Amino acid sequence: MSARNCFDEALRSPDWLVVREDFIREGSSNVPDTMSFDVIKDSSASSICEADQAGGVLLMSSAATTDNDGNLVQSINEFVLPTSGKRFAFSCEIKGADADQQDVFVGLAQRAATNPENTLAASNRIGFQINDEDASILLKSEASDLETSKDSESDLADATWVKLSFYYDGSGRVTYYINDSAVGSISSNIPATELAVALFQLSGNSSGTHTLRVRRLRVAVEL
Repeated sequence: MSARNCFDEALRSPDWLVVREDFIREGSSNVPDTMSFDVIKDSSASSICEADQAGGVLLMSSAATTDNDGNLVQSINEFVLPTSGKRFAFSCEIKGADADQQDVFVGLAQRAATNPENTLAASNRIGFQINDEDASILLKSEASDLETSKDSESDLADATWVKLSFYYDGSGRVTYYINDSAVGSISSNIPATELAVALFQLSGNSSGTHTLRVRRLRVAVEL
């Protein structure tokens, strides 16, 4: 089963929790949905639901001309637990302004209390990561500070939407997809604790304003 097929099944069944966030709450104090998400950010960074975007878009921006400045949008609750016999899937679309000049992580991770960069050092997480100075899309799974990382062999392109999704099969294996095509799987260092949605970006230099846009966030969890 693919991540896309997992969502199709989840939407037809009462035995799944499905979270859909389309970022349409413009002007809501830098938080997409105050009931479900909060923001950890450096002082001048921002995360807003961008105005007048078809279908809804989250705009995450670093402070202008500032290196190592960023923000993290995370779900208030850690509600996804990798469990034997229970499946889940994550999906979103992202667009980075300068693919090889920012750090990015999207997926599931333990919540950060302070400092958005703590997401990169989270002890438990599953997702996609792009490192500053390298636009390669990396596949990550980390459990109790032990990390498995694989190169998807795909790069994030400047100002181009890309769909990133993954599917946990309930048997210790996570399969990762880019634009609905499988690019690799990981079956080691799968977390065994609850995880939250995590959307993170950090500027990689002091040139201009670095942004990450996110849309069509979906999470499905088998109950």
